[in-house]
Amino acid sequence: MLFGHPEMASLECVIVRTVKDPDVVVRSPQRARHPDGERRVACRFEPSLRPSRPYVYVPIEYSPAGNWIPSAYLDRLPPTGEVLFVRLVSDR
Repeated sequence: MLFGHPEMASLECVIVRTVKDPDVVVRSPQRARHPDGERRVACRFEPSLRPSRPYVYVPIEYSPAGNWIPSAYLDRLPPTGEVLFVRLVSDR
């Protein structure tokens, strides 16, 4: 269940797609909850969802205790932070 972001309740397939096939992954400026962990944010551009907030954000906590997704939300701006991955798109 998604607490605090009711707009994401019907978007489980978009959340899964963002985790499996993100456009960008950044190291989050927020500290991970586990002392030996790391928080990364997967982001995907989905303009068909809400034109005013086309970016899907999925923070992911990585830790020795296990990996988990604490939330998912929409935003109007691309993510900031240390870039770890960017999808390269070719003009074919």
